[in-house]
Amino acid sequence: MKNKTLYLVMALLLTTSLTACEQNNTPIVFDELPAIAQQFINKHFSNLDIALIVKDYDNLSFTYDVNFTNLYEVDFDKNGEWIKVDCQRDSVPEAIIPAGIANYVNTRFSGQYIVEIDRNTRNYVVELNTGIDVVFDKEGNFKRIDD
Repeated sequence: MKNKTLYLVMALLLTTSLTACEQNNTPIVFDELPAIAQQFINKHFSNLDIALIVKDYDNLSFTYDVNFTNLYEVDFDKNGEWIKVDCQRDSVPEAIIPAGIANYVNTRFSGQYIVEIDRNTRNYVVELNTGIDVVFDKEGNFKRIDD
């Protein structure tokens, strides 16, 4: 009897886990993005076609992942503020790069450009077209180069 109960509990846990995993990534439409995210896309990427938008639940919160048909990706936090812009091999729109970071990259890495920028509560990380990752603090001051 104990074995049957154990198997039943295990099956229930597995079913619950699978259901929760399926709900982690929910496709949504553009109008379901926060207004700030919609404005950002309309301002910086209006000439691109969106392939998929996903509301991604993780760690009791969620993010929005916008994927374009040309493989660009922009991620937003739950409020619609951008947290990552990945333009693959192309340059990230200059208007979203803080001035201090743009000046540093233009001065120290002449001829190179930013293809990805990530930000969090503590810093910015930019990836250059040569694969170099450069870390800046929240004010845009250089911190280090990551390998």
